[in-house]
Amino acid sequence: MSISFIPGFLQERAIDAATTYVTRQLGYVWDYEKRFVDVSKAVEALKNDRDGVRDKAEEDEGRYGRAIYDNVVEWLACVDGILAEYEKFKQEHDDNGEYALAFPFQNLDIRYHRSKTAEDIKERVEELQNEKHDSISRWQGPPSSMGYALPSVEYEELDSRKQNMEDVRKALEDSSATMVGVHGLAGMGKTTLIIKAINTVQSREPKLFDMVIMANVGKNPDIRKIQGQIADMLGITLQEEK
Repeated sequence: MSISFIPGFLQERAIDAATTYVTRQLGYVWDYEKRFVDVSKAVEALKNDRDGVRDKAEEDEGRYGRAIYDNVVEWLACVDGILAEYEKFKQEHDDNGEYALAFPFQNLDIRYHRSKTAEDIKERVEELQNEKHDSISRWQGPPSSMGYALPSVEYEELDSRKQNMEDVRKALEDSSATMVGVHGLAGMGKTTLIIKAINTVQSREPKLFDMVIMANVGKNPDIRKIQGQIADMLGITLQEEK
């Protein structure tokens, strides 16, 4: 008669744990094809996410001159790294007859390790997918070369213009005003007056405006030309619309 010093419930748990472990390890061998398909699908989904984030980042940076957040840049780099790892994994898979489950027995060992690799890649891919990027970029302020005033102009301060200048200046300083209009016949010096008024209020501290830009509209506005003028002053490169 044999006497065991291990309680029965512990023996049952040990057997269950051993059975679960063995079953899981065998699963790596038998389920390799499924794991390969699963990781391939996860990678394709990550590629789509990567393309969306990258396209938005390139547009924000190239078209609008915004600064891409560091965590977004790091995420894109991590994605490129895991995708390169997957492509190497897939190439080996394709080059070796998909590691069919057949003799000799070394194929079983290969399938086991390849299956674990597939699972590891899939888990890291899903972690990257779960990282949300609600915000891609931030405005980085005007270029350092941009002034806070418009180019100086030749301005003759006539008595008849003093009141006009004062009216424009007050309108610019009115925080509730969203638009200031100056009208008159061509050649009367409207543009010169506006530039002088803006430079006058901008010469004080603190500055009234963070930055000042100017574009010529004309009688027949060319939207793309206007956009280009504004973009140049903001240091932004506009891409051609397709």
